[in-house]
Amino acid sequence: MKKYLAICAFVILGACAHNHQAPSYYTLAENAGGVAISSKKMSVDVGRIKVPEYIDRSQIVTTDGAAVTVAENERWAERVGPMTERRIMSGLRARLTGATVKSADFIGAPTDYSVFVEIYRLDGTIPGNVVLDATYSIVENGTPVKTRRVEYADTCGDSYSDYVHAIGGLVDKLSRDISRDLVRLAK
Repeated sequence: MKKYLAICAFVILGACAHNHQAPSYYTLAENAGGVAISSKKMSVDVGRIKVPEYIDRSQIVTTDGAAVTVAENERWAERVGPMTERRIMSGLRARLTGATVKSADFIGAPTDYSVFVEIYRLDGTIPGNVVLDATYSIVENGTPVKTRRVEYADTCGDSYSDYVHAIGGLVDKLSRDISRDLVRLAK
């Protein structure tokens, strides 16, 4: 009987000591591929980016439109909102070489323009497609001067690294379009 109990205890301990995979962390690195489109002098505040709660979490979320999958071991290094804001600011700086671009959270001199972004969807499937659906507004002296709804899509490979890279590419397209509109508005 003691031998039987020892074997049972060994089996139970073995089952409890399963191999736990450490989480992998991802970030939307700075945009290195933006091509300069203007050297006009301007100052731009980028307001806090509004993202849906279902994706603004530490775990990476994928969805096919109805079913939502939350990855336990594939995680963002930080919340999606601030990470996306930084990527947009990086894209604006790369494209608008004469501009001063900063977060609206940073108190400083008044700026020429403020940019506000509301993201409705920033997700997709692995492998499959990723989608960014958003609206952005450009404000001058407290008055909205340009509001635009955009939707971008791209294909995604079969890994979370591919997924994060594709998401970053969509955010770059958003910063490209914001940059173009700022150049058109600049005096």
